Amino acid sequence: MSNKVIITSVKVVGEREGLVDFCGQVIVQTSNEDAIVTIEYTTEPWITDNSVIAKRLQTLSNEQILYNFEFSIVKISNLPLHLKFRARCDIANSSFWTNYNYEYLYNEGIPKEIIFHEEELKKECTICTEDVGIKIFLNVTDQCSHNSNICSECVRKYIKHEIENNRKFKISCPAAGCDKILSEENIKRFASEEIFERYEQSILSSASSQIPTFQSCLNPNCESERDHYNGDKVPIMTCNSCGQKSDKEHRQQEEEFRGQDKERRRREKDEHKRQKEDEKRLTKLQKDEEKRLSKLQKDEEKRLSKLQKDEDKRLSKLQKYEDKRLSKLQKDEGKRLSKLQKDEEKRLSKLQKDEQKTLQNESESYVNQLKLCPKCMSKVEKNDGDGHATCKRLGCGYEFCWVCMADFNQIRTQGNKGHNTDC
Repeated sequence: MSNKVIITSVKVVGEREGLVDFCGQVIVQTSNEDAIVTIEYTTEPWITDNSVIAKRLQTLSNEQILYNFEFSIVKISNLPLHLKFRARCDIANSSFWTNYNYEYLYNEGIPKEIIFHEEELKKECTICTEDVGIKIFLNVTDQCSHNSNICSECVRKYIKHEIENNRKFKISCPAAGCDKILSEENIKRFASEEIFERYEQSILSSASSQIPTFQSCLNPNCESERDHYNGDKVPIMTCNSCGQKSDKEHRQQEEEFRGQDKERRRREKDEHKRQKEDEKRLTKLQKDEEKRLSKLQKDEEKRLSKLQKDEDKRLSKLQKYEDKRLSKLQKDEGKRLSKLQKDEEKRLSKLQKDEQKTLQNESESYVNQLKLCPKCMSKVEKNDGDGHATCKRLGCGYEFCWVCMADFNQIRTQGNKGHNTDC
């Protein structure tokens, strides 16, 4: 069984003096009883983070351990709290994390508790086209009857753009075909504190512009306004906030200059903010590109490693096949040579036997051609065609008939008288 850590739920248990108190539960799937579970949480994109150690409650079935955690976090009044958190489990010299970062968008009283599944449900935002958790899809206005298909982050950016770039304070719902106007409460729900202040200032400026006698202080360091209801009767106006006095003759020129100066400072501020956002965006793009290149490099290394392993397997298989083929050829060659050797031995044995037989036959034939001399008993070879034989032994020279072995001189003397006619 593999180690695993899952956050199952989180809920708000109280709000006090700008703090929101949370508690939740974590299940750790492990066979190790000495695991330490840490919950990390933040409202930023993991630039800064806080952490708390979870407390063990009980052991469940299938080697699962239930933990409880509690923490508090600062929340700006009347603004939603976008909370991100994750869990880490430390066992001996190893650590493992939750499969993804959990998110919880909390506004006053809504919702109180969220039950997480192991795989959080997501859907696509119609503006940024990214798949995000369904918990950050909220109705833009209370009057909207369409489905919530725009994520909270895109609504926040839309409100910021309408206030900063289009200078609107009557902002309609960004959903296609919806003309519902966002209330002040709706703006406060999504916008940052700075943007909401600018929204309130736009409403105030719009209302004061409808009053002909309502004038702003000419002090460049003061942004107060007041109703100069005396008009031409009293050309000098004194600011109630800073005490700056200004006369009617130079007011229009000063107001134009001040308006231009305020516009210039606003543009510089917007440009500075835009540059920061561009830097953040470029930094994020650079990090994303580095991650992408790193992933491509790892994938390429894995691919090359797999190719190398496959090639090693192929070569190993070819080597085994070649060894088997050579072994078979060697065995076949050994059998062939053994057979040739046996055949040669048989042939040589047969030749030897034939040679011995021939020699024996020749020896017998030769022996048959020899007879003993009747006189000296020496062997005599018959070497002519008639029946006359002569002993070649020195000092003997006895002549006899080869057939009847009779003395040839006696036969000659008697004129073959009494000699066998077959001799």
